[in-house]
Amino acid sequence: MTVVNRSGINPVALETTLLLHGIPSESAMALSQELSSITREQGATPALIGVFDGRPVIGLSDAELQYMLDQDYVPKVNSANLGVAIHLGQCGATTVGSTMELAAQARLRVFATGGIGGIHHGYGSSFDISSQICRRNRTDRSIANFQQTPC
Repeated sequence: MTVVNRSGINPVALETTLLLHGIPSESAMALSQELSSITREQGATPALIGVFDGRPVIGLSDAELQYMLDQDYVPKVNSANLGVAIHLGQCGATTVGSTMELAAQARLRVFATGGIGGIHHGYGSSFDISSQICRRNRTDRSIANFQQTPC
């Protein structure tokens, strides 16, 4: 798989599902720019990760993000359906797991997110354990998690 890498110096991977599915679309660009600004203030380069027209992109531009925000629907792209989105030439919002996967391929070592999945209430009867935990165990990336509430 060819990954378009525009990550720059001291890159920090940022996922796109939060922006496209986690908050109101009218707030997404401002949040993306704020996160990018905070990242730069800390001496790093923000690398927003997503799938754009079937290409995994490390370092989506504001114009690419805005295009995705303007669409009626952009699917969440996880590790299981990443190849499908690429094959179909789709745009896709990367989940924590697929962002970690693409970041690893691009050799980005730090990843910041608003939260990762966990072991959900009632897991004993439903076995509802997030695949992000398994993905995290298969990568050597550092994750900065800014989730303020428990899973």
